[in-house]
Amino acid sequence: MGKVLTVLNIIPENQDVNLNSVCEKIKSSLPDNIKYHDSKIEPFAFGVNTLKISFLLDDSEGGMDILEKLIKNIDGVGEISVEHLTLI
Repeated sequence: MGKVLTVLNIIPENQDVNLNSVCEKIKSSLPDNIKYHDSKIEPFAFGVNTLKISFLLDDSEGGMDILEKLIKNIDGVGEISVEHLTLI
């Protein structure tokens, strides 16, 4: 089984959300088979920033669904989109 590197773009519910806090909450709630790789905060639009965060996970069925569900349940997360996905 291979590994997948994915970069997710996380848009907060509003401009007052602390994205560093969101990132820490995500990192602390990851299951053993999903590893945090990197993150950065970038300007998005109208004073709102976005969190770009990358993960390494197993190339198994349902892995992305688990990750997306976990992130959507974090307070302050508005929208999630996959920016990049590649097999490594």
